[in-house]
Amino acid sequence: MDLEGRVINANQVAQDLTGYTVSEMIGYPIASFTGWRRFAPLSGNAETSEAEIRQNDKITHKDGSTREVLTTLAPIIIHGENVGYYLIIKDITEQKKAADRKGKRRVDEQSEKRVSGDDEP
Repeated sequence: MDLEGRVINANQVAQDLTGYTVSEMIGYPIASFTGWRRFAPLSGNAETSEAEIRQNDKITHKDGSTREVLTTLAPIIIHGENVGYYLIIKDITEQKKAADRKGKRRVDEQSEKRVSGDDEP
């Protein structure tokens, strides 16, 4: 991304997650594809070259489906100057679904114990 949060390049994973080709993405704000609705750039000096922002997010595919992702935004520092950002995206949809199922099972088990009286001290 450039300093204003516009896409300047993308890879095959980005194309697969969004359904858009690289040429369709270039020049558009990253917020068009992710939950980064308010792009707040990281500080752009060499002292912050290790700074990054991570967040859980959702990407909406061109077909309207959504994917749960973990995004990492990291500055690109060249000669002590921030010239843009890498946005690294990991699809965590299946992990989120598994965690949700596990949480639901736990709630169901607790409910069954309450109904049967097994949860008394």
